[in-house]
Amino acid sequence: MSEPTYEQVFTALKDSGFLLEQQVARILERRKFGVRVSASYVDPDEEKPREIDVVAFRNASQTNRLGDALAAVLVIECKKSTSPNITFTRPWAEHERAGHPYQVVLGSPGPFPDESAAMRSTVWNGFSLGAPWSQLRLDRVQRGSQLLRIDRDRDAFAARSVINDMGMPTIKATHCYREDWRDKNTIFFPACVTGGRLLATSPTIADASELTDIAFASIAVESRAPWLAKVSHSRAYFDIVPFANLNEYIDHVLSVTEGLATRLAGS
Repeated sequence: MSEPTYEQVFTALKDSGFLLEQQVARILERRKFGVRVSASYVDPDEEKPREIDVVAFRNASQTNRLGDALAAVLVIECKKSTSPNITFTRPWAEHERAGHPYQVVLGSPGPFPDESAAMRSTVWNGFSLGAPWSQLRLDRVQRGSQLLRIDRDRDAFAARSVINDMGMPTIKATHCYREDWRDKNTIFFPACVTGGRLLATSPTIADASELTDIAFASIAVESRAPWLAKVSHSRAYFDIVPFANLNEYIDHVLSVTEGLATRLAGS
């Protein structure tokens, strides 16, 4: 077999999805994030090394009275498929608004010796962060249950569940990195960036007019894995973000981080 042409090499790269990872990394670098591509982590289920596509971090502009900055850490899985995704949106439950979110680590001047959900909620409530978190984060992102991708199936289209394929790699990687960052004040944003658009509807959808394009959503994932049950009551969340809306999503991440940093600075 002869050597591939430049055109064939480019086609192979484009089909592989590696270009999407590089594009995501480049946008984050332009937004002043430190970026790692193909970062490693240990799968908590299988205790084997894995790779997550992109990890990016950036400190908030404000610090608390001890001089510690709140960091935003994006843990991103990339999926090149241009097929549309759809989620069923539901209101955030009261317990989701009231409890300490798993993705926020308040470790400075810690770390806290007890990483249980109860201990984290005590610290969270001590800083009175529930209301600003709801205003900055939960009121500005829709909560999705289930995540489906609409793929062509011969002469028709079929809806297939992709919640584990898109969500679990970034949730597992986030769990691993939480241990590395547990002595710092950090907000983790597990996310999956896709090449396709994102549609939303209610669970009682009656016809196509109830489908709506949205910029991004937070998807709830249930898992009985011991590593998640211990610290998050067997539930985690990841954000689904179409690549076309990545800059809008980064604006959201920075708004949440700066808003909570302001609250911590005044505590």
